[in-house]
Amino acid sequence: MLALPDDLKHQLKSKPKLTKLTFLDKLNLLVEWAGDDEMKKNYIGLKKSDDGFLVNIDVLSQHFEILRRSLMKNFLLIDYQKRSYQSSKEWVIFSPKKNTNSIMTTFTNLQQELTKNDFGEWNSAMLYNWDLFTVKFPERKVGDFTRQFIKNNSVLSISSLIKYFIRSDFLDAKNYQILFQHFSPISSIPGKISAFFASILARGWSIGEGKRTVKIIQPNKFLFNDGMKQIILENDMNCQFPGLWLISNSENGRRYEIESFFERKFPKEIPSNELFIESIMEHFPKINEVDSDE
Repeated sequence: MLALPDDLKHQLKSKPKLTKLTFLDKLNLLVEWAGDDEMKKNYIGLKKSDDGFLVNIDVLSQHFEILRRSLMKNFLLIDYQKRSYQSSKEWVIFSPKKNTNSIMTTFTNLQQELTKNDFGEWNSAMLYNWDLFTVKFPERKVGDFTRQFIKNNSVLSISSLIKYFIRSDFLDAKNYQILFQHFSPISSIPGKISAFFASILARGWSIGEGKRTVKIIQPNKFLFNDGMKQIILENDMNCQFPGLWLISNSENGRRYEIESFFERKFPKEIPSNELFIESIMEHFPKINEVDSDE
């Protein structure tokens, strides 16, 4: 039977002035305890989402031992507002209050930085997360982007993979657009990009053109080429990772995850540790010098 650890229960009931734990800190402690376990998330009535927090008010208020209206007031006090659109009757979305002036400034700057066609590809989620990033980190370093949005402990850091993917240490609006559209939603970027590169690098493939490459096609497509045949897949920008996030329109919308795609379409391309190490040595020669994602 699920139960919160005693120390976590104590932290939830503690007074902010005594422990210096804010309501937001306590929410993050609960999210950290639940991790990726859906049963734990449902037990605490709290899930992290791209837009903020997904909350079962009745359940979460019981863990804090406060009334529903008190819980909702606590969200208001940390500048989180209840969204007009809700995912279900039980679950409510609380999002940070948006700084309209900041977003309008970002919107105007993007119109000047991007071509009309590129700007037309942006949606509200892209704009919102780009605004959060550029306001906090105006230098737009890839390492700062991963620190803000991504937690990762893989052999190859997400920073390294993003730098290789965009061929730059910095994210401009165009590179961000390409990254977002090929691996979004933003909470799924670490999972999708890690799985994608683990699969192609372990087969000795690379980003580019020619034999045994994957070419990046806008807005959200990948062209796989083994030297004999070429196949296009596209990222489902609404599909969370893990999931069948790659779509083959030439097969009437058939869905794949990256490994099942290689096994079905390129069965002779067998992954190996040797090829993976060779790929790392070739494409990531300074792997120990890259920015940490922590």
